[in-house]
Amino acid sequence: MADLEIGEYAEGFWFGRWYPCKILKIRDAYLPGVEGVQEQYGKEREKVNQLMDVQWADGTETRKVPRLQLRKVTMRGSNEPVETDSPKGHREILVEDVPTTAVVVLPMGPPTLRVVALMFAWCSGIVYTALMFVTPPDESTVAFWISCGSILVSCVLFTLSELAARKLEKKLKKNAYEHPSSHRVNKLLLTKERTRAKTRHAMQDIVNTVREEAFNLIHNNPALSKVEACFKSSMHNNTADILLEGSESNVEWLTRWKPIGGTMHDSYGEPLKVCFGVNMRKLYFHLKSGYLNGSSYGATPKPVLEGQRQWATLVQKNPADWRFKALPLRKNQAEARIAEFINADPDDTALMVNANEATATILKSLPWQVGDRFMIFSCDYDATKLAGEFLERHHGVELYVMDVKLPISDIELCGQLHSVLKTMKDNHEPLPILANFCHVTSKTAYIFPATKLTQIFHAFGISVMIDGAQATGHLNVNCSEINADWYYGTVHKWMYSCPGVAFLITQPHKQRCTFPLTVSYFDGEGYNSEFAYQGLRDVSAWMSAIDGFDFVETVCGGWDAVRGYCHEQARRCVEILGELWGTKPFQQDQAHYGSLPIMPLPNGENHADQRDAVKTMGYLSVKHGITAFAVIVNISGTPTLCIRCTCQIYTQDSDWISLGNAVLNLEGNYSSLNVIKELSIPALLT
Repeated sequence: MADLEIGEYAEGFWFGRWYPCKILKIRDAYLPGVEGVQEQYGKEREKVNQLMDVQWADGTETRKVPRLQLRKVTMRGSNEPVETDSPKGHREILVEDVPTTAVVVLPMGPPTLRVVALMFAWCSGIVYTALMFVTPPDESTVAFWISCGSILVSCVLFTLSELAARKLEKKLKKNAYEHPSSHRVNKLLLTKERTRAKTRHAMQDIVNTVREEAFNLIHNNPALSKVEACFKSSMHNNTADILLEGSESNVEWLTRWKPIGGTMHDSYGEPLKVCFGVNMRKLYFHLKSGYLNGSSYGATPKPVLEGQRQWATLVQKNPADWRFKALPLRKNQAEARIAEFINADPDDTALMVNANEATATILKSLPWQVGDRFMIFSCDYDATKLAGEFLERHHGVELYVMDVKLPISDIELCGQLHSVLKTMKDNHEPLPILANFCHVTSKTAYIFPATKLTQIFHAFGISVMIDGAQATGHLNVNCSEINADWYYGTVHKWMYSCPGVAFLITQPHKQRCTFPLTVSYFDGEGYNSEFAYQGLRDVSAWMSAIDGFDFVETVCGGWDAVRGYCHEQARRCVEILGELWGTKPFQQDQAHYGSLPIMPLPNGENHADQRDAVKTMGYLSVKHGITAFAVIVNISGTPTLCIRCTCQIYTQDSDWISLGNAVLNLEGNYSSLNVIKELSIPALLT
């Protein structure tokens, strides 16, 4: 009974005969022992248990009521469900299954005739017996013929009941119900089930057929994807600039900062190129000295901030005209620039506000079923773990967390993952439907081998979504080479856009089961159209991504120069702090930390209290004007207080020297009391 589904045929046992019926809808999943279910479904359970036999999933409780039983049947011929809701002559009966609450339609006519026939036969027997006792022997022939007549009528009724039942069964098989509401209800059910079937197939689909392999070979070929992305990006840039040149030429500039390059307007003269470090910070950023936490929320250059203001001003020149004419072109342009940068197809790219929105978009789009597994790593982003717990509470999805002890080599990590998945398969446990991991972990800033991990998951038939929030801009990301089903990341952390710019890359075979969180005008028209417009919102931050790319190309000399300086800064940071503190980076080598080394503090071992990290950050900010991110990391099983050092184009060696000396002033004592003492706050000491 547990495998009955919507639209399937079944048979209900009613007064000695199995009658055809159909599952119309499944109201909710009932899982015995789940907290809160008793209160929500208590009345339904009480009603159901009066109607039929129920045996719960654990087999410990059985309620027997002889009125109704169901059995699943396989119908020959058409697989289309019966077009019926509750036509006249039928009643709706709740049926509790394991683990579903289903509603079926049971025929009233034939069972009623059968009941009447049984009652008539029973009554005739009573009458015959009574007549045998009360009539004289010479008149017993009359009683005999009266009884024979009653039995004949009973047989006729039985025959009519059987003929009516067979006729009804024939109608069910031929899908021949005629009821005013049946077509409407069945159309809704069919639409729901067909959509769910398609999205479920897309959810579980991986590239495993010859046709898919051939398409994937072309679509995700790094060289071809690079050429395609460059071509589409150039096409979108030129199209937008040419078509919108007249309507965007009358914006009044309020400051000397202009958007750079040829996206919205040309700047006045050649932008001033300066050296990285303090000069870059003073001329192109609003930052104060000592800002060493750019990987949390990024830092936006002044020209890009001005570009956002100008985009917003431009929209207000004619909000309706701009949204209908310019928005599609400019949005395509921004998506194309991002796609070109990470070597993805612009047609697979959708703009988001942040990485959390992208995560929710994926997880809330999928047609989860009770018992599905969603796999993450123990070092994943906290918000992703909370999203997995949301699925547990609302969809009955099992959140499987694979424990990853850092630091770990790529070979060891891949071996551990393969071993875990193989063990699941060998033990006949359900494999995860979907897996998520961070390309670069958030708190621990550890770089994972995204391509190799994706290949392992795909080998076991598991779809993959990758959190690239700390990777894009920081690393040279190649989405075509990684070949994840979904790849999402942020633009504001490392790519110098305004806050509130992120992206989602969805492979074509997953676009059928990926939908925006907001249903708007283009629902049902495909991935690109649905994500193109999600209602009224301020898109000036999205447009600023264009100015961010122009800033890097014209002021910084390109992304190779930016990443080269940041990696060199990371190397110098490790040298300077290592010499001052006598520690080594938690990630062990630059291949695993890039431009984000995690440096343990001197005598920072055995600090498991998160308040120590918070107080240390407060001490650095208040006492020394340094903004840095302190984090507690388990190093070989020992909780250690560390600093996550963000190396950027506006940092230089003097910043790390200042950080190193400020930490040394604490003399290795990072307890809350000592930090407060160093801050010289007498009120807190008392």
